[in-house]
Amino acid sequence: MITPAASTIGGAAHVVGMTAVTRLAMPFASPKDKKYESQPGEKLIQLPARPPDVTMASWAASALAREIPKVLAASIPEKTISAALGVSPWSLYAAGMALWAGSFGLVVKTIVDMKRHNTPVAHAAGTAQTICRSGLFGLFRHPIYIGMMGSCVAMPLLLDSMYSFVGLAITAAYLVGHVMPVEEKWMLAKFGSEYAEYCKKVKRFFLF
Repeated sequence: MITPAASTIGGAAHVVGMTAVTRLAMPFASPKDKKYESQPGEKLIQLPARPPDVTMASWAASALAREIPKVLAASIPEKTISAALGVSPWSLYAAGMALWAGSFGLVVKTIVDMKRHNTPVAHAAGTAQTICRSGLFGLFRHPIYIGMMGSCVAMPLLLDSMYSFVGLAITAAYLVGHVMPVEEKWMLAKFGSEYAEYCKKVKRFFLF
C-alpha cells in the first residue's frame, strides 16, 4: 500500500501543507515590540534570505528532486530509502511525519524561550537584549536552526527518496555556512566575553 506522499501530487500536497502551517505560525515569531528596538548605532543582522524561507524552499527542492528519476528514468535509477534500509515505506513515512512534527515543536519551543529572554526571532524585528541560556539554549546555541534542519531530514523520509536529501544539503549549507557565523559574530560584538564564555560551554550541535 502506497503512502500519502508517494505520488507526485501527494508529495507536492505535503510540501504545500507544511509550508502553509509554517506561514501561519510566522507572525507569532515576528511581533512588533519596542523592547526589541536596537540601541543607537547598533545594526540589525542582515542576511540575503530569511532562514524559514530557505527551509521551505528546501522542502520543495526535496519533492522536486524525487521526481527527476521519473522524468529521466532511462538514465537515473530511482533510489528509495525504504529499499536501502529494508523497511516498509509506511514505517519510513510515519518516521518522517513524526520528525517533522517534532522539529516544528522544537522551533515553537525555541520561540517561546526567546520571547522570555526579550530576544526577537526575526532579525528584522529588532536585536537581542540578552543571551538566551535556559531551556534548549542550554543544549545547543541555535535550537531553532536545529529544528529547521530536522524538518529537512524528515522530507526524504516521508518522500522515501535518496535524492530528496538535496533539501537538507541546501538548508544546512546556508545555516551552518553563513547564518550561524554571522549571528555569532554579531552576538560576540555586542556581548563580548559573556557570549564567548557561553560558546565555550554550549556547542552549536550539542557535541561540537
